[in-house]
Amino acid sequence: MIQNKNDFLESEARQVRVRLNKTGGDIPGCRNHYLLEAIPGMQPVVEQVIREFIDETRNIVEFAHAQQELELIQYEADGFNRLVKQYADQPRMQTALNVAFEIWNNSPGPEERLRQIVDHADSIAPSGSESFTSCQAPT
Repeated sequence: MIQNKNDFLESEARQVRVRLNKTGGDIPGCRNHYLLEAIPGMQPVVEQVIREFIDETRNIVEFAHAQQELELIQYEADGFNRLVKQYADQPRMQTALNVAFEIWNNSPGPEERLRQIVDHADSIAPSGSESFTSCQAPT
């Protein structure tokens, strides 16, 4: 049973990768497709394949160019759609645009990033009362 489940998940992971490649990196569409399928245990597999796909796409030459193009239009949705149509005959550039746009959409804003930094600092710092009492000068 476990082997059949693993085989099924591996097969589905390959299908997710194929879907991402065929759709030019349409990550939201891929997520939605598998959410609608509602296959138990599939969402973590989908997210793992998407993370791997994003990591691979970041390493292609077109990715830096896609980021520059998106910065020029300030990541505006209509401009993004125009760029995707403009590069219709360049599938790698379309994939890079889709991935760069997805990364930007899911990047934390400045407030969220600051909160993450503070939370991380709080988690590694010693508790306040211990450090305060141990650091006081004798009176």
